Amino acid sequence: MSTGVVSRRIVSQEQQDRQRAVELKIVEQARAESRKEAAALEQMKQHMREAFLSGGAATVEDFERCWPELRNEMFRQQAHHGMLVYRAAAQEA
Repeated sequence: MSTGVVSRRIVSQEQQDRQRAVELKIVEQARAESRKEAAALEQMKQHMREAFLSGGAATVEDFERCWPELRNEMFRQQAHHGMLVYRAAAQEA
């Protein structure tokens, strides 16, 4: 095997290694972001649970049953707010 072929294979392997390292870094960043989002959602759920249960007659079971809709409503409100902010910025431009 010629020196040029060996050299190209080494360069190719180094490129593949760098590419794998970049891909692993992207995956780890996505995992970290996912963990942060999950933690934020859990914290929000705890706050909403406390508020929900402060009503007196509500139970933990009531909250758990209502939680999916409460979460969805919060996301709808966030999306609506984001849309309003986007429209306001577009009108200013």
